[in-house]
Amino acid sequence: MIRYKLLLIAKVFCLLSITTSYCQDQKPNEKHLIVLYQSQKFGDAADYLAKFYNQDTADIKILEGLAFSNKMASNYVEAEKYYKKWLEKDRRSIGVLSNLASINFQRGDYREAKGYYLQILALDSAHLSSYRALSAIAQTNGELEVSHNYLSSANRINPKNIDIAYDLAVLNLSLKQYSSADSILSIALINDPKNILLLKAKAQALYGLQKFKSTIELGEILLEAGDSSDMVLNLLAPSYYFDKNYVKCKDLLNTLESRGELKEAQLYYMAMSNAKLQLTKQALNYFEKTLEAAISPNVANYYFEKATLHEKAGQYHYASRDYRNSLQFKVLPITFYSLGLLYDYKLKQVKTAKKYYQRYLRENPKGQENKLYIKFVKQRMLELGNKL
Repeated sequence: MIRYKLLLIAKVFCLLSITTSYCQDQKPNEKHLIVLYQSQKFGDAADYLAKFYNQDTADIKILEGLAFSNKMASNYVEAEKYYKKWLEKDRRSIGVLSNLASINFQRGDYREAKGYYLQILALDSAHLSSYRALSAIAQTNGELEVSHNYLSSANRINPKNIDIAYDLAVLNLSLKQYSSADSILSIALINDPKNILLLKAKAQALYGLQKFKSTIELGEILLEAGDSSDMVLNLLAPSYYFDKNYVKCKDLLNTLESRGELKEAQLYYMAMSNAKLQLTKQALNYFEKTLEAAISPNVANYYFEKATLHEKAGQYHYASRDYRNSLQFKVLPITFYSLGLLYDYKLKQVKTAKKYYQRYLRENPKGQENKLYIKFVKQRMLELGNKL
């Protein structure tokens, strides 16, 4: 914070040194400017400076002050205007290009930002932050290969740069390139061996490489460092399982379960750990939960919608099949009602129709719409009477 304030004060004095170019009679009150900068009232500082400077000036130092103040105030339109004027005076200024790129990136104009970053690389092919920004833009556009190429170039220039190494490793992990991620992280960790983010990424890489003992070693280091996040426990639990330490696997999964519902894979490892420990009752319970988690709660709806399409197409036997498939996953009263109508009016099988009508009524469905359906079904059952 002290260094930041000193930089701001230096910026103020730099601005004050050129006020006489346009204002022989008066100049900004330097104490007031210092107060504005230190209190981060950059918008007020920009407005204050504008009173003393001709906004059409081409003087680089004046443009710098107005551009800087407006950018810090997030007044990007004004800041961009002054940086562009500055760029007209100095086309090779990497600082100006960086600010213009940053402003456009902040505003979501990635195409414009990309253009400025590429100009920077044309001037300085080792400008790491430009490679990183271009990689982020490419990822935003779904261009993972392009993003990977930018980060790889930056990593080759400086493999010890922590931010570049981490970004590249995470991208490699998402692409399931675990070996590459592990190599990149190993180099980065030489300079920062206690970096938690790098260690967590390396643990993911080791797990992806199925090096479970190494994953456990690193996971325990992370736990000792105070990181007991879900991600760490989710790496450790199955690693303990594959290392045949079923008790520890269960313990970690119990911790995760206390934080919220377990996912399908977690439930599976819990079931298998109980099975290996010959805790059959618990194992069966968790296998049941695993099966429930594996099946989408929307499957019944999908089959129902598919059945209605078959029915509209005149494919009544396929419609019947999918209505019944729907009931295997979830009992919806409307499905019984639909089957009743199908067998009553389309397949002309009165006995089966009556069976489904009765099942619909036994479900005792609620809601205004169902009141109408119930009334119809009861009337229809009377009409069908003893028909078979």
